Amino acid sequence: MSKTLIVSTCGTSLLTHGHPPIMPLLKKTANSRREELSPEEFATLQARMETQRLALLGGDLAAAKSLSAEINGLAGYYGGDLSLSAGNLHVFVHSDTWQGRAVAETLRDWASQRGLDAQTQEIQDLNTRNIEEFRQGMANLVEWADAALTGYRKNRWNIVFNLVGGFKSFFGFMQVLG
Repeated sequence: MSKTLIVSTCGTSLLTHGHPPIMPLLKKTANSRREELSPEEFATLQARMETQRLALLGGDLAAAKSLSAEINGLAGYYGGDLSLSAGNLHVFVHSDTWQGRAVAETLRDWASQRGLDAQTQEIQDLNTRNIEEFRQGMANLVEWADAALTGYRKNRWNIVFNLVGGFKSFFGFMQVLG
């Protein structure tokens, strides 16, 4: 059986699930890196992330699917049977923002906890803060994809894009790369 590399684009559905009262803060800080957050913003965001992390890691697959678009996509790919993931690699590609990293690391931990081989991949400047950083982020995404995915393809891995998380323009770029 051939191996499959599943590249999941990460968004913030885990943080925004249920439209929490801190939604205005989540929107305001969506493009912020850790060092750009005030201590109060960080504490509030960290508390939300920890609540969602505990719910995700402590819940069953149905709960995880409702909390995370990325996990819902993976579960759909495997038909709900994560044991079919044996031998596959899962890469959670995320922005260079605090929210992007926090969500991707939590998704990786959830996947690893369930026996999936998982890792994260940060793309520098991948954010929508301004057009210059966005362009550079897309260039960095292409460089990563060329360097990383080409090797897997040469070694006869199937490559699947799980394009359910992240901002819309990220999807379009990933579809072209696919």
